Amino acid sequence: MTYAYSVEMKESEILDVEDFLKQYVDVEKFLAYCRECPNYNTGWGCPPYDFDPLDYWKEYRALKVIGKKLIFDEKDVGSVLDKEEWFAFYKEAMSKERESLHRLLKKEEKQNEGSVFLHTGGGCPACKGGCSREEGPCRHPENLRYSIESLGGNVAAVTTDILGFELCWIEEGKLPAYLCLIGGMLYR
Repeated sequence: MTYAYSVEMKESEILDVEDFLKQYVDVEKFLAYCRECPNYNTGWGCPPYDFDPLDYWKEYRALKVIGKKLIFDEKDVGSVLDKEEWFAFYKEAMSKERESLHRLLKKEEKQNEGSVFLHTGGGCPACKGGCSREEGPCRHPENLRYSIESLGGNVAAVTTDILGFELCWIEEGKLPAYLCLIGGMLYR
């Protein structure tokens, strides 16, 4: 089944990464969540890393957080999705909107020397055919990107405090009012 939705973009620039780190980054806490994820240690864009995420953040002076909300028609909110419907919807809409946001972030990265985009989670977007982590080094280190949460960021708090809306989840198989994708840009 196809669910109609509209898209709303929100963004906010944080001028001091150090302040962001104090309020929104807890590497140990979020690394524990990462360990529970099936993507843990399977892709180069996910932990564990051979670097300290705090050092990575500190290479940059400013951060822009960008949220993309997929807002569903009221008639569809609360619809129950079985596993097959969810995967079909995810492949159709969420993947499309993720790719669209990644294109926007890549474009901004090219326009701002020394900047790097933070992808929307779920593994690095560089290797669509599968990551090489289990076989060896990253095939495309120049395209390797991390997400806010994989670097210890509290995306739920960032979304609520900085973008002004809460994350919604599919609970009990029911379509929420909206789903969102959260990415960002780090600037030197």
